[in-house]
Amino acid sequence: MEAQIRLANRRGLLTGASLSRVQERALEIMMFLEARERWRAEDRALRLAMVASDIRMMPKVFPEMLSRTVEDVVEEDLDEGGTFEFSDDVDPEAAAQMLERLLAEQEGTMGLDDLPAGQVDEFGSSGLEDW
Repeated sequence: MEAQIRLANRRGLLTGASLSRVQERALEIMMFLEARERWRAEDRALRLAMVASDIRMMPKVFPEMLSRTVEDVVEEDLDEGGTFEFSDDVDPEAAAQMLERLLAEQEGTMGLDDLPAGQVDEFGSSGLEDW
């Protein structure tokens, strides 16, 4: 019902001088939904500010983000599949050739041993962790 009320609002059906009881009720629901969205946005902004000031607040402020473990993740979650559609101005053959070139140019992986000497400190840190 929420989607239908939002659609009616976007179509301008909830505006005007004389509204039916149904339109008035839909407008009240729309106002409630907007207030709820504002509250959620303010709540999230406050929680993000708390975490920004002290990262140790993360488990208390966003427990839902830390409740999932590696064991909970299944292969299907990682490989959702799907398709990518180019716009009409992209030639499908050119896109296939570009994909083939990208896949052919793969070099492998890079680790700390691949960094130039002097970029890794005595603790094994490259300074890239802060990124």
